[in-house]
Amino acid sequence: MMKQSAIARLVRPDFTGATKHPRVNVCRLVGRCMAVCALLARCVSPIQAADALPDKSAATPAASTQKPDYMPKGRQMERYQAFARQTELPAITTTNNTTLEVGGTVKTDLARLPQLSIHEKEALAGQFRIPTPVIDKIVERAANRSQPDAVQLARDLRTAVVDYRFLQGEWQRYNPPAEGGMIKTNALQALQSGDLSKAWELYDGLPRPASPANPQVISAP
Repeated sequence: MMKQSAIARLVRPDFTGATKHPRVNVCRLVGRCMAVCALLARCVSPIQAADALPDKSAATPAASTQKPDYMPKGRQMERYQAFARQTELPAITTTNNTTLEVGGTVKTDLARLPQLSIHEKEALAGQFRIPTPVIDKIVERAANRSQPDAVQLARDLRTAVVDYRFLQGEWQRYNPPAEGGMIKTNALQALQSGDLSKAWELYDGLPRPASPANPQVISAP
C-alpha cells in the first residue's frame, strides 16, 4: 500500500499515467520557441529583401560628366570663314606645351590654371578685348584635361575670340520683329556671360530667307 501511494503521488490527477518531469517540459517549450523563431525569420527575410532600396550607384551618371558643347552650324557659312581669316589677334606662343604667352606680355602657366586670379584672367581677356567670363569658360575646360596642353588652349582661345566678335556683330545688327526682341536680348546676355554655345544655338535657330522657287530673269533692254 505504501508503495502504491508513493506511485500515486507522482501521477497528476488530470493526466492519467503522465508523470511530472519539469526539466523535460522546459526543454520542449524552448525547442518549440526556437522552431517558431526560425519560421518567422524565414518569412521576414524575403520581405526585407523586397523592401530594400535598389542600388542606383551604377545607374547614376558621374557628377563630373559635362554636357558637350553645341556644335555651331554657322561656322560653315562663308561669311563666318571670311571673318575668321580677317580677324587680327595678338601673338599667341607656347613654350614646352606648358606655358602660354599672349601679346608678348601675359604669360599663363597651365599648371596653375585652377588657381588663376581674377586679375590674371582680366589681363588675358584684355589682350583679346573680350569679357572675362569668356576666359573663365576656356580656363575651366582646359583645367579639366588630364594633362596641360598649351597648343589646344591657344586653339580654343582663337576660336572663342573669333566666335565672340562675329556673334557680337551679328546680334547687334539683328533687327528682330516685335516678338523676337527677347531672343536678341538673351543672345547678348549669353555673350557677356561667356556662354558662346547658347549664343550660337540661338543664332542658328533664326529663320533664314528662303531662295525663290522660280527666279525670274529680266533681260536688259
